[in-house]
Amino acid sequence: MGLAVLMLGYGIGSDPVPPVVAAEKPSARQLTADDSAFVRKVVDENLCPCGCGNYLPGSSQTRACFGCAVGTAEVARMIDGLKAGRSHAQILLSIRSGIIIDVFADYTDRGLATTWEQVQRVARAYEIDRVVLRTPGRTRSARSAVKLVECARRQGLYTAMQLALINHTVSWDTETLLAVASRVGVDVEQARACLAEVDVDPQIMKDREHASNRGLHRYPAVTINRVPVAAREDALRQAVLDLLEDSSF
Repeated sequence: MGLAVLMLGYGIGSDPVPPVVAAEKPSARQLTADDSAFVRKVVDENLCPCGCGNYLPGSSQTRACFGCAVGTAEVARMIDGLKAGRSHAQILLSIRSGIIIDVFADYTDRGLATTWEQVQRVARAYEIDRVVLRTPGRTRSARSAVKLVECARRQGLYTAMQLALINHTVSWDTETLLAVASRVGVDVEQARACLAEVDVDPQIMKDREHASNRGLHRYPAVTINRVPVAAREDALRQAVLDLLEDSSF
């Protein structure tokens, strides 16, 4: 996924900047031209944290990540932080953070909401910004959910749509998912057109590859800095503490 698509979806690089919808933070500030230039510079100069050795999605460098879940989440997190009022210096510190927590699961998996909340509690406790959902897309319903999140990203509602589907527990047919999208502010007709053409297969295949490489076969599953950790809060906390202790020497 190109940087232009990501940035336009968040109201960067378009003129005028669209208003922030109620489903996002109503107090979120609009982003400036300086913010846009900052995002582009960071994307051009930083590697994707997925470990592929390429630059972030949309980079002008010859080796740019194609737009995997980790790379696009990194750009989305940066833009969300700017909209929430974080400074450029704070964003850079976050980008250079040494810990990444990956949650491998489909939106349709039972237990995802519980695992996600446990991971988020640990991340908040230790000020870890990088928490990424990796979706193997094992069923048609699961892939439809991934597509809808990507379509919501184009409307600047990636975070809201992702959280809504993490907590969704009933039917997974397209019309039900579009109803959920409508409740978080997504334009349903735009989303319907997007679902017909958006391609999430490369992203799904990368998530499957990484899950296999890490020996993950049951979901939800969690890795911290690419090492599998039991999806329990005590185990997650201990793994983070061990990493922090190692990095202090």
